[in-house]
Parts: sequence; structure tokens; C-alpha cells
Amino acid sequence: MMKTVSTLQRNALWIALLGCVLIYFPIVGHDLHTDDFARISDNAELSPAYFRQLLFDNKSDGFYRPLNHLTFGLTYHLFGLNPRAYGLFNFGLVLLVVTLLFKIAERLTQDRLFSLLLCITWLANVRAVSSTLTWAVGRTTGLYTVLVLAAVAAILQITRKRVIPWLLVALFCMACALLSKESAIVGAIFILAAALYQLRNARIRIPHVVSLTVGLAGIYVVYFALRGRSLAMDAGSAPEYYRLALSLPLLLSNLVSYLERSVLLSVLVLPLFFILLRRSPQATPVSWRNRAAVTVLCLLGFAVAIAPMALVPSRSNLYVFLPSMFVACALASLCRMSGRWPSATQAARPLIIVLLVLVTASTVTAWQKGIKSHRRHRHTLDWTDTIKQTVGVPPPESITIAYDEDAMTGTRLIPEDFTFLRMALELSDCPVAICVNPPQHNGHVFQLLPAPHSAVGFLTPRGIASAGEIP
Repeated sequence: MMKTVSTLQRNALWIALLGCVLIYFPIVGHDLHTDDFARISDNAELSPAYFRQLLFDNKSDGFYRPLNHLTFGLTYHLFGLNPRAYGLFNFGLVLLVVTLLFKIAERLTQDRLFSLLLCITWLANVRAVSSTLTWAVGRTTGLYTVLVLAAVAAILQITRKRVIPWLLVALFCMACALLSKESAIVGAIFILAAALYQLRNARIRIPHVVSLTVGLAGIYVVYFALRGRSLAMDAGSAPEYYRLALSLPLLLSNLVSYLERSVLLSVLVLPLFFILLRRSPQATPVSWRNRAAVTVLCLLGFAVAIAPMALVPSRSNLYVFLPSMFVACALASLCRMSGRWPSATQAARPLIIVLLVLVTASTVTAWQKGIKSHRRHRHTLDWTDTIKQTVGVPPPESITIAYDEDAMTGTRLIPEDFTFLRMALELSDCPVAICVNPPQHNGHVFQLLPAPHSAVGFLTPRGIASAGEIP
């Protein structure tokens, strides 16, 4: 018997979470690389002094993200350099994002089917989501997004009998979001928008909105005071690639680039939906004026969410993690406002096919990205394990790594890789000084085999120890 849409609606959230697992779980927790080691090294010592300075220290990266930094310290304290632990933490954040996005959409539309389509459409934005999972530092984006969405969800949970507790929850989540990443600064706009929605529906009163506004203002004052004391980089002291540039061409170029990064496979939902779902004779499509209004509103939300990065020369797929939700919302809304939106008594098969195609296409793309990332970045952990196995205990005071320019080019290595190797060895209780020199004949000599062999190995007194392959 063919399942109806109502059955699909009852299990909608579980289906969205299953889609997330199918697409992204296989790429989770395979590597730590580059900035991952620096963030872990900065927060490895959970001493009383560390906690005393946590709110006043910008760490070596120059950013003021104390809550995010603390999560690195706790993960290292519990799991060391096990990449699976860092990946699972980030994946848990993505699952929370999907859950909160679903709940917010359901609260606003009373339509679980739309919430499911929105979540799957957003998950099809592989560039943004996969970036949070293939880098441990990707948690910065996942963490602040979870907290901003949690604050919005708290406002939407308000009823006439329970106002103050949910307001306090929203304020707490917003404070934590600001301590997670600077991009959360726009979160107050979404929280107040949710409050105005609740005011329009008579679930809260004007004094409550005023109290919320005052509370948010107080949080921002405290945040900027703490950030100023930490001497974190600002618009004047940031490196050139992070410094705000008041340039209209840069603004337009960034907006176009971020819009392009926010669609990828998400845009497939429109042709799939209109090809596979037939128009219902009883359904009345929403007017084009209303469709345009919703689309413009979603794009406005995108612009607000991307605003902190809109004038920054440096671009990253991580930046569109939250903003891309508004693009996905616009695409899903265009489907819902058409005359093809299925009723509760219709067969679910066409819609299931749409969802399956989106998930399948996203899975293939995500897995390819995960494999490529693993092959490119696995070498630091491979080196660390091999060195620990070959030098013995206690380790020597120093290790010389010999390499040549051709080998560096052939394996896509950069000089900073050896800096991260030093950090990884220290974090792995193998604290040795890494000396990058021409081949030596004394001490422990580790040599990168020259291109085009593509294999990375180490020349030790015990022979060559393989350390994996790099494309």
C-alpha cells in the first residue's frame, strides 16, 4: 500500500536526521590538520590559570572565541589527538542544527513536510556543511549557529503563561553564541525578529520585547568590553586578509560568491519538485507577488547573516553555513507556494523520490570531498604516529627532517606543515625539536622521498617507515 504524505510528516524529523547521517557521517573524524593543531595546542592545558584567563585571552589565533577554545581543551583532555572525537563533536553540532532548523520551520509554518524539505535542501549545500566536518576548527561555525538557532527557537517557544524563562534561555544562548564566534554578532537581529513574530501573534507583549532588547544590549556591552580587554584583533589590527575593506566591488564580488556557494546541489530541488509532482486540481498556488515577497525576505535574511564577512577579503565555505539556510528556505518556499504542494491524502512517492535524489547527489559529492580532504591532509598525523613508533622512549632531543623543493611541490606540502608537526608531536607526548635541514648523517634523520613517488616515508636508523600517501 502506497504511503501517504501524512505518514511522511509524522516521521519527518527522523528522516531529516537520517539524511544527515547518510550524507556526512562517513567523512567525519579522519584527520586533524593545519589550524586544528594550533587550536588544540593553545588550549591543551586546563590549569587554574587557563580558566582564570579564559574570558580575557584571545589565544594565538587573534580571535576572541573563549567558549570555542574551551571545547578544544576539553576534547583534548578527554581524547587526546584522536581525530574521531573532534569529528564526532562537529557532527553532533550539525545534527543539532538540523533539529533546530526543523523545529523553527515547523513552528513558523505548522508544516512538518516543509520543514523536512527545507532541512534536506540545506544539507545539499555540501560545501558549507562538509567544511565543518573535515576541519576540527569548523566547529566555530557549527557552535555559534547552534546557539543562535537555539535562541530563536526559545523565543518561538514562548506562550502567554511562560515568557520570562524562555526569554532568559534566549539571552543565555545569545551570550554563549558571541563567545563562540564573532559572526554571532548578527544573532540579535534574528532573535528580535522572532520576538516581533510572537508579538504579532499575541504570545508576548511590548514590555517583553523591550526587556529582551535591553537584555541583548547589555550582553553586547559586556561582550565588547571583554573582547577589548583581550586585545583580540579588530578592524585596524587584523591581518590584511581579515581586515574590513570598504569597497563596493569587493562587496558585490563577495555577495555573488557566497550566493553561489550557498546553492550547489540545493537548487536541484526546484526542477525535481516541478517535474515529479503533479499539480493538484484542488490546490490554489500563492500569488507571484507573495512568492516574490517571501523570496526577498529570505534573501534579506541571507544578507544579514553574511554581513560580518561581506567586506572581508578572505573567503571561506564556512562563512555560508548559517546564511545558506535562508537560500534553502527560499527554494523550499517556492515549492510550498506552488499548486503542486501535496495534501495529507496524496501519495508520498513523488516527494520521496525528490528527497532521495537530493540525498544521493549530496552523498556522492560529500564523500568525494571527504576522500580528497583525507588524502591531502592526512600526512601530519601519519608523520606523528610514525615518528613516535621509530624514535623510542624517551625520544631524542631533536629530529632533523630532510627534504628538497621538488618533494615539497610534489606532495603539496608547505613549510607550515612542519610547525604543525611540532605541535602534534608535543601534544602526543613526544616533545622534540624539529629541525628542517638538508640531509644529515647524525641523530635521527627523517627524509621525505622525492617526487614523483608520492609516498611519504621516514629514513631512520631502523630503515624507511612508511607514513601513507599524499596525492
